[in-house]
Amino acid sequence: MDTELLYYKNPELMETDAKIISVSGSETAPLVALDRTVFFPGGGGQPADRGTLAGVEVSGFAEDAGDVVAKGGQIHHKLAAPLPAGTGPGSMVRICIDPVWRRDYSERHTAQHLLSSTMLRLFNAPTRSVHHGPEFSTIDFDIPALLPEDALFCEREVNRIISDKFSVIIHLCPPEDINAFNLRRIPPKNGGVVRVVEIDGIDFTPCCGLHAPDTAYIRLLKIIGIEKYKGLTRVSFTAGETAIGNYEKVFREAQSSAANLGVAIDGISAESARLLAKNRELEADRLAVLRGWARREAALAIEKAGNEAEPVSAVSVSDEPEFAELVAKEIAEKGRIGMCSDPLCHTVHVAASDAKAQLGIHLGPIGRECEGKGGGGPVLFRISFKKKENMDAFIEKAVFELSKL
Repeated sequence: MDTELLYYKNPELMETDAKIISVSGSETAPLVALDRTVFFPGGGGQPADRGTLAGVEVSGFAEDAGDVVAKGGQIHHKLAAPLPAGTGPGSMVRICIDPVWRRDYSERHTAQHLLSSTMLRLFNAPTRSVHHGPEFSTIDFDIPALLPEDALFCEREVNRIISDKFSVIIHLCPPEDINAFNLRRIPPKNGGVVRVVEIDGIDFTPCCGLHAPDTAYIRLLKIIGIEKYKGLTRVSFTAGETAIGNYEKVFREAQSSAANLGVAIDGISAESARLLAKNRELEADRLAVLRGWARREAALAIEKAGNEAEPVSAVSVSDEPEFAELVAKEIAEKGRIGMCSDPLCHTVHVAASDAKAQLGIHLGPIGRECEGKGGGGPVLFRISFKKKENMDAFIEKAVFELSKL
């Protein structure tokens, strides 16, 4: 007995009673075939429905009669736990799907058809692949690039079609009649009936997924990203309830940012630019002061070392994480090897002025021996330790090793 596909006959039906045809698989994760189902098992880039069968979570699906869209066949509902006691073949069970999940992906899937057809019409950009993720969807278009202003133009055109409420029509087309439709892409040649999804003369696409009854059902599409991907252009978008939720989130963030900055929402960009410029100016001043301080620390360390032929070792206690590195570099500029440790972070910075020092080669093995994490190249080396005693052991051994250079 084939499973009656209620999700095609009545996509608005979210729950019903169905009879169990067979039970297979394991006892803890049974596969249950039903005489009819509201569960869409996934396809056309759209994920499977979520829900319950006899109160047990449905965690997956399996088909035993080939292409479920073209041929029908039984759909086996994989359960996350055993069936209730006394439930088996011949039993009537209640099946329920998550209506929010169904609507979300039906909206996004229909929006994808609209975006794909509009990109093809406006920019001659065929769709190569589609992915509907948990937070947003992506389409890979066969064009080298898409300008932001062109993406905005396309988005506005899609939203115009959405607001004009074009009907979504399903055609079950025998293979010999397929040429009657101006299809956006060619269906696979399997000899079966082709399910063509039409958006009221705008788009004709063979597809086994579920769709909105009309474009107004979607309400909104928003392009949120454009990037190059493997020679194609990937467009990320949200639609329907996901897009509305995303807009609400962004608006709340904008309100909060405007309040923190003391400006109106439309003043966020200008005020942010001003503050960033001021921050860069202050950061430059801070680094200049820090470098001056580092030069003084380096001079004191060299003076203390005198004419000793070993590397200079300086200890820095500072809230500035880059200070120890600056001191080591300043010492190196004076022709010595600078070794500066930050005991607050248990980190050691070593710098040399000549690549012949090969710090990475000489200090790497010592660092590993002392259980440190880090490394470096010929003239710079940085390593951190969990314990101060490991850092002190490294310094002692590193000074001895570098004194032989």
